[in-house]
Amino acid sequence: MTWLVEDWKQFMRWWSVRFAALVVMAPLLYQQFAQLQQYVPPTVFNYGMSFLGVLVIFGRLKAQADT
Repeated sequence: MTWLVEDWKQFMRWWSVRFAALVVMAPLLYQQFAQLQQYVPPTVFNYGMSFLGVLVIFGRLKAQADT
């Protein structure tokens, strides 16, 4: 059993990796921009990040199931 998928060197083409990068960067950006905090309440932001996190998990599971 191998832990890496066969085409792991092309990881930037995977949408799940892009969503994961967004999940990592969004909280940092949210705290830096006060204007964003005025338009997006913290609860909505947290639910959105949770939803994107679930999308990352399902995307990776689907990609690994396809190989």
